[in-house]
Amino acid sequence: MKKWVYLIAIGLVVGCGSSQKNNPRPRATTNRHIPRRQVLSPLGGYLVISESASRKSPEREIVITRPSDKRELIRFPFRKQVDVVWAPDETGVAIIDLVLNNETRVVVFELPSGRALYELRREQVCQLNSDLPCGDAYTHVFFSNLVWLAPDRIQVTVDMAYPQVENVPPQIHDNLIATFPR
Repeated sequence: MKKWVYLIAIGLVVGCGSSQKNNPRPRATTNRHIPRRQVLSPLGGYLVISESASRKSPEREIVITRPSDKRELIRFPFRKQVDVVWAPDETGVAIIDLVLNNETRVVVFELPSGRALYELRREQVCQLNSDLPCGDAYTHVFFSNLVWLAPDRIQVTVDMAYPQVENVPPQIHDNLIATFPR
């Protein structure tokens, strides 16, 4: 019985060693520079550049410029992930920012000035739709599916889950419309 255990153990060690010989070692990526990603807006009027964290700047950022101009219109730091949604005529841009693992916010900018017009956060859910509980009643609040309805109006889907208070639904999935001054 002991011989079989030793033979199986030796077979596993030899088998593991032989499979490692067939696979080259992966390259170390710690010293590689991650290139910046660039995306042109749908009408081609703006360029979004995603800059990774570096030694100079620990934050990740997106930068919006005009393709023919190096001058920054918007520099938006973010921690986790962002989605960029352009107004159909490109007079505005909305950024959905995953600020925490359980929360997003929406920030709307005017273009070409780069001026911040509006910020939608969890606290405003009940202000935009009085039939819904406020986002503070939930641990998870996410905005998604942003659609521009007009130059001064957006619609987003809100999903809220894991209540922190009693007498609220366990989950919410609804649309909100936000209007902001230009």
